[in-house]
Amino acid sequence: MRPGRAAFLLVTAAVPALCAAIASADTVNVPAAKDNTLYFSTSGSLSNGAGDFFFAGRTGVNTGGAIRRGLIQFNVAAHVPAGSTITGVTVRLFMSRTTSGPQQVGLHRVSADWGEGSSNAAGNEGAGAAAANGDATWIHRFRPNLTWFAQGGDFTPIASATQSVDQIGFYTWDSSVNPQLITNVQGWLNNPATNFGWLLKGNETAGALHSAKRFDSRTNPIVANRPVLIVTYTPPAPPCSGNLPGDLDGDGMVDGDDVARFVDCVYTGSTSGGSCGCADVNQDGQVNMLDVASFVQVLLNS
Repeated sequence: MRPGRAAFLLVTAAVPALCAAIASADTVNVPAAKDNTLYFSTSGSLSNGAGDFFFAGRTGVNTGGAIRRGLIQFNVAAHVPAGSTITGVTVRLFMSRTTSGPQQVGLHRVSADWGEGSSNAAGNEGAGAAAANGDATWIHRFRPNLTWFAQGGDFTPIASATQSVDQIGFYTWDSSVNPQLITNVQGWLNNPATNFGWLLKGNETAGALHSAKRFDSRTNPIVANRPVLIVTYTPPAPPCSGNLPGDLDGDGMVDGDDVARFVDCVYTGSTSGGSCGCADVNQDGQVNMLDVASFVQVLLNS
């Protein structure tokens, strides 16, 4: 039997293990880098940059039924390797106070940078505090000089994800239901300068008094309740170091001796005695199941 044909049979026998590799990836929990609340105010005088909470929705009549919009940003590029492919995204928040039943809360991608200043509201924080320099407000991106293009924040009108938020507890916005989250996070990884996070927009209809939901912020004293962005990704393949794609033992040939290493690379991301860079046979920057057909073809032609 030709060596290439024998190697092909070896790879074929390894396919069940390789199929399991589709689900294998790296996962990282990214903490919030900043958050704040936009409190409706025609003067832009309210904020809560250093507070323990942020809000989304409409408050009760004692605060004028005013709109609150949350802002949150996660530094994706500081926690996920450049060149990675994002395969899953989950935003996890803890909602700690409410006086209403289920309300839809959407995550809208923000299109301009904004600030988290030193303002710190008292009590339950629903009324906000006097905005400090550098704070985001209903009018300002960074008080006192930089303003939003539109009052209430610059954000995409269509939510990247929505979730029904009811009583106190943890809530997640997940890419399995809202795939646009992957697009958002992949874009922030590829171009960190465009990462301005999401705006949380609740039920703001005129009759929705008491619809506001309060979420624990990144500075909340209960660490376990702080916002988390859970990102699953496939890291980029290391360089092939000048060898032939598929030549994992560095002997200048792609043959049966490379099969076990190839399977290791696709299945576990590592191999003994060599680098997995050359397992990126189709040279798309990733080592995964998409390389199997290319590897088999190289073997058959060897």
